[in-house]
Amino acid sequence: DDPDWGIPGQRAWVQGALARICAGLGRDEECRSAAATALEIALPIGFTVAEAWAASALGLLELGAGRPEAALVHLDRVDRIFAKSHVVEPGALWWLGDHLDALVAVGDRARAKERLADAEVIAERTGRRYALAVTCRARAQLVDQGLAEQTFADAVEHATALGSPFELARCHLARSRHRAHHGAPGAADDA
Repeated sequence: DDPDWGIPGQRAWVQGALARICAGLGRDEECRSAAATALEIALPIGFTVAEAWAASALGLLELGAGRPEAALVHLDRVDRIFAKSHVVEPGALWWLGDHLDALVAVGDRARAKERLADAEVIAERTGRRYALAVTCRARAQLVDQGLAEQTFADAVEHATALGSPFELARCHLARSRHRAHHGAPGAADDA
């Protein structure tokens, strides 16, 4: 039996989606307010989809603000929700790239590689451009410099085919940061 969340569930999901949009736009207060509303409604009725949207929004907001440790608190929550629900469709909620980026940003290479291996299985199985773009982006940040350029090029190719300017920009930004960190020529070319 699937629970009937009705109007409260719809409101929780809409608030979670609104929070995610506000996070992408860097609207801190609006994101936090919408996420709080989504969680306030979703938690008592057990609507984990809305909970995942709200938590992913807060993770994206923190990641965008340069606080990857804080982002991981929220994105690990989303990871637990998805693990319990056995959802393997990466297009259900675009949080996977945020999780991988946060793990890389905090320097937890072992955990990032472990999460990446799981994500690559999903990307290969589904063939979804989003999953392919974010796994290539993460892989490029975790391989040696010699392999990074081609892997970033693959990430850019998948993000371009995906048609998401936001994910494409994130691929270019990650490549530019990686080049700058490794003293590679052309670091400013992607910025």
